[in-house]
Amino acid sequence: MIAQYHKLALTIGFALAMAFTFSCSGDGGGGDNNPSTGISSSSDNGGSSSSGGNSSGGSSSSSDVSSSSSEQSSSSVEIPKCGTLEYNPETHLCDLREQRLYKFVPIGEQTWMAENLNYAVQGSKCYGESGTVKVGENIITLLPAEIQDNCIKYGRLYNWVAAMSGCPSGWRLPNNDDWNALMKSANPSCSDVSTPCIGAGTKLKATSGWDDFNGSSGNGDNASGFSAMPGGYGNEAYQFVKAGELGYWWSFSDEEGKAYSLGMGNLSDAAAMSNYDKGSLRSVRCLKNTP
Repeated sequence: MIAQYHKLALTIGFALAMAFTFSCSGDGGGGDNNPSTGISSSSDNGGSSSSGGNSSGGSSSSSDVSSSSSEQSSSSVEIPKCGTLEYNPETHLCDLREQRLYKFVPIGEQTWMAENLNYAVQGSKCYGESGTVKVGENIITLLPAEIQDNCIKYGRLYNWVAAMSGCPSGWRLPNNDDWNALMKSANPSCSDVSTPCIGAGTKLKATSGWDDFNGSSGNGDNASGFSAMPGGYGNEAYQFVKAGELGYWWSFSDEEGKAYSLGMGNLSDAAAMSNYDKGSLRSVRCLKNTP
């Protein structure tokens, strides 16, 4: 009887042990490693979560690295500088000789400086420099600060020889054909440089800086973007006149000991070519070389 009892007890114990084993295997086996493979028995859950975490983390990390790389790439792009000034080479040129910036503008098939040259070279002066200025019937001498202000506003005035070599690398002094093309861009009905181009002055002159005449504005509408400014002119004795009223820009073209220049005034909407003594002092606009 005792032996049967022990046998029954062992059978029940074995059955309970097996039931417990299967129960543990079903409930908690997901967290244990499979001894036969060394791989987590719940790779679908734990592995997916881990993989998802790593994938998500990896994706985020990759995005962060990409973003960081992009920022580094962006920050590594050097912005051009002219001296200490940052500039856009699509709209400005840097004259390396004096680290000076000039705005330029496309007009028709040409690219022009949109301001007067202001490069200091022998044969050039600021308006009023080393001489006198005629204002009405008076002859005056300007203060140094006034002279420098004129250079900033109008650029320098050059004799023809200085003008020939004044433009920076890649740019040149325009000839009569170049000036004629500019005037035709402003007014296609103009014929050639031998006759004044009516209406071209209005489109070439800046919208400010020109003196009024008889109560009427001397400014243009600058539809071309050329921004012509009235720097006046001077002679070989450094006697200066007409700043604010007249502007003259040298041409490369010369004839019989004189050279041409394009002229505009505050009392007219025209632009016209005339020839003058090469020793006189006039403004310079540079034209970009074509390939």
